[in-house]
Amino acid sequence: MTSWAGGRAAWCAKLIETGRGSEAGPEQLQLQECDRVGSMLGLLELFGASRPVQRLDRALRAIGVHPRLVPGAVKIATIRQLESRPRQGGADETACAHAAALLGYLMHGQQIFTEDNGALAAAGAEDRIMAAIGAGTGPDARLVLLALHAGIVAQEVIDDYRLEVD
Repeated sequence: MTSWAGGRAAWCAKLIETGRGSEAGPEQLQLQECDRVGSMLGLLELFGASRPVQRLDRALRAIGVHPRLVPGAVKIATIRQLESRPRQGGADETACAHAAALLGYLMHGQQIFTEDNGALAAAGAEDRIMAAIGAGTGPDARLVLLALHAGIVAQEVIDDYRLEVD
């Protein structure tokens, strides 16, 4: 029986890492399936991410979040939100950095975000979260809600701001 704990990719990586599947049998077939799935994903990434997603990835890296920790759907939703405000520049470098700062704080929490970006940046992110909660609507509120639904908000942040999804 196959255990997919941690997801298919994690299982494939563990199978390859441990060398299981080197002998012919069900494990070998599963290893071949992992190779096939990996090849298909590589084919999909052949053309690379769009420019706005690349900008968001760079902004995430700049604030200490590895882009692979942010689900693709969250990135695309964030870009669409930024592009829906063309008067403010759309998904340009500044807008991506602004969104990445809030996502970074939500994902890492106060301590890690402060260590990576300084107290001033952390205070700015905290003010934005408080304003988003107070307003209940707007770009930052939508970003907080998106991160909550995606399950990428640090438990510390959920507890500190009493965030919940109705």
